[in-house]
Amino acid sequence: MANPTSVFALVSSIVSPHLPTRKVVAEILTFLCHWDPPNGHTAVLLAMDQLKSALSELGRFDAWMRLLEVTIDGR
Repeated sequence: MANPTSVFALVSSIVSPHLPTRKVVAEILTFLCHWDPPNGHTAVLLAMDQLKSALSELGRFDAWMRLLEVTIDGR
């Protein structure tokens, strides 16, 4: 939590093509949100905003939800 780059690295993994990686990352991010309130929640949301900017998305969760939808449609 002291290094925002590590939180961004975790958030970046949430759009991984490997489904188990996305599951573990979602669990870790959920843990971070509850482990250090309100700093954990803020750090995760800031990292999600960085990912949004890096992927040129409109919304904070668009890349993640789009990939989730593609995964569900493919099953």
